Amino acid sequence: MAEAVNPHAAPEGRSPSLTGRLIGGLIVPMVLLALALGIAGAISVRHAVTAVSDTILLASSHAIAETLAVDKGEVTLDLPPSAFGMLENNAQDNVYYTIHHKGQVITGYADLPLIGAGLADGEHTFIDAVYRGQPIRLVAEARRLPRLNGLIVVEVAETTGGRTLISRHILWILGSLEGALILLVLVLIPLAIRWGLHPLVRLRATMDSRNAQDFTPIPLAQAPGELRGLVSSFNALLHRLDLAVEGVRRFSADASHQMRTPLSVLRSHIALLKKASPIDKGMRSSLKDIDEAVDRLERLVTQLLALGRADGATPLPAAQRPCNLLQLVQDAASDLAMMAARRRVNLALETPTQPVWAITDENLAHELISNLIDNAIRYNRPRGHVSLSVFATNGRAWVSIEDSGPGIPPADRERVFERFIRLSPDADHSGSGLGLAIARALGDTLSAHITLATPDSGEGLRVVVDFPTADGEQA
Repeated sequence: MAEAVNPHAAPEGRSPSLTGRLIGGLIVPMVLLALALGIAGAISVRHAVTAVSDTILLASSHAIAETLAVDKGEVTLDLPPSAFGMLENNAQDNVYYTIHHKGQVITGYADLPLIGAGLADGEHTFIDAVYRGQPIRLVAEARRLPRLNGLIVVEVAETTGGRTLISRHILWILGSLEGALILLVLVLIPLAIRWGLHPLVRLRATMDSRNAQDFTPIPLAQAPGELRGLVSSFNALLHRLDLAVEGVRRFSADASHQMRTPLSVLRSHIALLKKASPIDKGMRSSLKDIDEAVDRLERLVTQLLALGRADGATPLPAAQRPCNLLQLVQDAASDLAMMAARRRVNLALETPTQPVWAITDENLAHELISNLIDNAIRYNRPRGHVSLSVFATNGRAWVSIEDSGPGIPPADRERVFERFIRLSPDADHSGSGLGLAIARALGDTLSAHITLATPDSGEGLRVVVDFPTADGEQA
């Protein structure tokens, strides 16, 4: 049995989809950009907090330096409370200071690192250090006092707990915003890309909904502006394909029609030869073989013509109308009654109590049903039977054709729909293996499904065809 193939299944090793490429191409750079901005923001926050805190620390040093004076050769200091009050914060940092001249501590914490020896008047410098086991930020400012030889240096130090607390708070806010931004990117970009590609999905759905014989161009109005060039090229390809297929159909039809004329002439001459006398036994046997060969060839030509019509059949919307399936089956059975009688096959039709209606093309449906009944008669056994029934259920209209022939094994029931496939039990019957292929082509055109099954008796074959009905209602 032929394996069903999903046309949209991704083959092994196929490249990612367009949606995946777009999502990956946008999300990865944006996430990396967000991370880079976060790192840059963290560095900027650290520099900003340091700059603001250093400004306050330097202001405290200025406040102390402004109170320095020289009285009777000694340096005096009037330490204002605001000098250290401006350094107060929630972290309760410790503040230290020292004032020294030429390496000698005048007042303050004598063990505080002494710096600023090379500073000029009014200059200042900052350093990071560790004092009493804690990290500190220290500023040193040099001042020149009247009547004092050399520069005096004021140092103010502060532990960095407050700075760290402020930096962490700002970084936590920044990190939260970065996380929210990344989450928003991960959610919105796939949605935006899928929304943007929705016209492409609609275009694909339009193409998938077409039958195999529909080569009409896709309206450019249905395509996004960026894809109109691609759609135009696809329409041109459809046009070339339509011309090629039409050429093959025309050639097949012309060749089949041309072959029917010499076959008719040949059959007429065979009939004349049969009437001629005397005809010996060998010649009569040869004429019989030739006559049977002409029969097979004529049927093959007829089936090729039917297959060409089935392949090229595209029923117009006006032809899709309610049809009485019971009447179609009765007409097809009447057409084939003589053939059934010649082959000694009993042809019976089970008549329902009311008409069964289906939405279909009457001509194509008649050809489909006739083809299946012809198959049931042709491949039946002598004195066999063919039972026909029409019924409606589950919103579909059904035609059942049951015969008492050799049947088809379940493993071969999909393969027999291929062209020129004949099973070994058919070797004793004339045929070309096109009957069910023609039926499948017509069924696909009419949206009618053909199912093969074993009858309840356990022998023969049951062929069931279901047709659509109006609005899916029961017929």
